[in-house]
Amino acid sequence: MPKFHNALDLTTDLAVEHGGTGLSTVGTNEILTGNGTGALTSEANLTFDSDRLVIGANDEVTPQIRLQNDENTVDIAIADSADNAIAGSVDGDFVINSTADHNILFGQNNTIAAKIDTNGNFNLNRTFTKPSTGVGEYEGDVVYFGDATGLTTGRIYHYTDGATWEIANPATADSSDGLLAVALGNESNVNGMLLKGMVTLNHNPGAVGDVLYLSTVTGQATATAPTGNNNVVRVIGYCLDASNGQIWFNPDNTFVEVTA
Repeated sequence: MPKFHNALDLTTDLAVEHGGTGLSTVGTNEILTGNGTGALTSEANLTFDSDRLVIGANDEVTPQIRLQNDENTVDIAIADSADNAIAGSVDGDFVINSTADHNILFGQNNTIAAKIDTNGNFNLNRTFTKPSTGVGEYEGDVVYFGDATGLTTGRIYHYTDGATWEIANPATADSSDGLLAVALGNESNVNGMLLKGMVTLNHNPGAVGDVLYLSTVTGQATATAPTGNNNVVRVIGYCLDASNGQIWFNPDNTFVEVTA
């Protein structure tokens, strides 16, 4: 006897309990998530487009990834309003937050490069390398203030009581006793002023290993301490190269005024 089968009704969604999705349509690239025994959910804010997984959308949502292990939780999120990812966050902040009593570690080649401990302290294994021979090349601490223009890259400047930068001059304490920095370009607010670190000056201050002072040639460093009356003797760093202007810049907080 021939066997007869009912034709499949293509107008009816195939239910989950019968191996289907329970859906008639799914949004482009949207990922399906389970909903018990009911129809799967097509996630508008969770899509896989080509080779890119996207969490979130252009609408105001808080994209978030949660990693859990035992009772330890780490949330990775982008805030879309004040305090919604973590207290103190604002719209657009990228947040990594650990809610367990453990450190947050950043590594490179299986070595810890930075750590945020359970008290919120940030510990960084910082490495300075000798800069290239290009004038103004650096690795170190830089500030962007003072509104000074017309600066010379690779020269040393003094921060004034007028909240700007002047060329450093050891002739008097007024132009050499306070905050010193190396200009990294002709505008302090744009190019920055190096307060501490490796830097290439626009002149050769001495031989390798020399202790450096402010030179009576304004804005320069030298291995010879100034000797004129009222001159300021202040260690500002150490020479790293005899012919390329590379130094370790780290001005001492103390100085001596010469009485000649």
